[in-house]
Amino acid sequence: MSKWGDRMSNRGIKLIAVIACFYSIISLYAYQSGDDTTKKKSIYMSELITCKQEKFEKTYEYPFLVLLTDENKKEYTELNSIEQKKAYIEYFWKEHNPNPILNFNDYLHDFIRRYYYTKEHFSCPKPPYFDDRGKYYLKYGKPSYRYQEKSQIKNNKFFRTHGIRGFLANKLFYSGAGEWYVPLEYSVQSNETWVYNFKKGIGEKELIVHFVGEGSFFREVESIDEAIIFPRKDKLKFFYWGDMIKDRAAAIRSTTIFSLSDEIYGFEEDIRAVSTIGGLQSDIYDVNDPHHKLRQIRNKFKADMKSKKNYTPVSLSSPRKALPELTFKYDILQFKDQQGRTTLSINYFTPYSLNFLEDLEWPAPDTLSLEYTCLLEDQNLERLKYHNYSKRYSLQKISQLRFPYLIESSSISVPAQQGRITIQLKDQKTRKIGFVTRDISLRDFSTGELCISDIQFCREIKGSLYKDFYPLIQKRGISVTPYPYKNIKSTDQIFCYFEIYNIKTSGIENEYEVSIEVKTVKEKKGIFKKIGSIFSSSPENVISLQQTRVTEQNDSQELIGLDFSNLKPGDYILAIRVKEKNDQNPSAEVTRDLVIMK
Repeated sequence: MSKWGDRMSNRGIKLIAVIACFYSIISLYAYQSGDDTTKKKSIYMSELITCKQEKFEKTYEYPFLVLLTDENKKEYTELNSIEQKKAYIEYFWKEHNPNPILNFNDYLHDFIRRYYYTKEHFSCPKPPYFDDRGKYYLKYGKPSYRYQEKSQIKNNKFFRTHGIRGFLANKLFYSGAGEWYVPLEYSVQSNETWVYNFKKGIGEKELIVHFVGEGSFFREVESIDEAIIFPRKDKLKFFYWGDMIKDRAAAIRSTTIFSLSDEIYGFEEDIRAVSTIGGLQSDIYDVNDPHHKLRQIRNKFKADMKSKKNYTPVSLSSPRKALPELTFKYDILQFKDQQGRTTLSINYFTPYSLNFLEDLEWPAPDTLSLEYTCLLEDQNLERLKYHNYSKRYSLQKISQLRFPYLIESSSISVPAQQGRITIQLKDQKTRKIGFVTRDISLRDFSTGELCISDIQFCREIKGSLYKDFYPLIQKRGISVTPYPYKNIKSTDQIFCYFEIYNIKTSGIENEYEVSIEVKTVKEKKGIFKKIGSIFSSSPENVISLQQTRVTEQNDSQELIGLDFSNLKPGDYILAIRVKEKNDQNPSAEVTRDLVIMK
């Protein structure tokens, strides 16, 4: 959202009836859940366009603000008018659509469902019109575990243990009547503990949040002992806190709370052990002030939970339709078409065995039908281009391939600008999809200046079988197809395909030089030093090549073979430079990172 201001200044405020109609359609999708709170027909986004200030603040602004980062919140609050704020919210939902190709915004659907649940269960009469539980429900949805406790008088089970009360009496509490006494009972306000399990890589991390009731509303607290009502002595509060933690450990599955409870039990076992020998000493705690150890355990837990919040996402959504169940790699390269427009060449690399053959149901079908879709949006996330087509493959022929990928290429021509691209692969039989969304900066090849396209790595293909599964580039009697691997095997024969544009219009009349150099990443600086005139694979882990071309056409297509067999495994950069033969100007250059492996 950081570029939102620039985008809005370019397009102005365009909140028109078409948008209202569009969001009315989206809102219908957002209420297909079986949850009772979300069955009614939604007009959430359509009313955003027309609602007045009071309803806007209560229904839209306050719930929306909990989703924003501090930076985005500052950006939003600096907006001057309600129209600008409405436009910001509209743009936010477009930007956070996980798969814009689908007619269903998972993130928006989740938020609307959460909003109506929060409105029913966590509302309050004052801004932001929901309590702190509602804030977390809006951000993360239903907690993985929820512990609820009503206002009540509780018994400290540890103090009931034989011998413990007497031992702790003179350490913790004096009754004021000449007797030492440890009260068994303590009172608590209504309170809750919510646990969220957030998956991170192959492990998980937990966010634990405590709430204390104030009437019918709840506020967030750093530690659950804030629910304890006026302990007769502050020292006792830490023992009551330990009792509340143990109750939670017994009721909910939280590795963090269980470990905390285990530590408390260990401390209590040491108290038992010390009390049996007269309470002289302990390696774990000060026998004269045993509550200090519990306070240390509590404070460490508070600090850990506070630290975890700093690394917790601002909000999370549970996808329903935008589930990437198909795996594929992709390459998006930019070239120029015959009309001088920028052309995006999109290569799909689909591992067919992993996606389609492992779970194949028998009797197996004869064909595999895949749908390829590309959506390009401008910087305001308005649709620029939509390209969709299907292709059928023979499963019998696929089983004969020695290459593990199906490779498909498509292209669209678009004006040069900033934007966002989404590509999607869909199995038309199972309806499973895979998709990728990313920002893109479209280059301008129409200026008349010398320039070079993106670099495409290719490998040679021989045999008629492969023509049905791989797009081919043919030049000088060689047929090549896009190379699907991120890491290049040093033993593979790789071709480098690129195009040179505006050779004549840039002022090159006779001859020009094409220089290719591969160097390790640490040698990236000064990569266009003087290059030798012949191909060489030097012991310095470098490849360099220089060729001279006669100027014949304004554009040129190049296919050059590269031998990486003498390079050591590691990170490299491939650089291509074109310049007039006897002059440094005009010149153009382009680079691409690569990794060499054995």
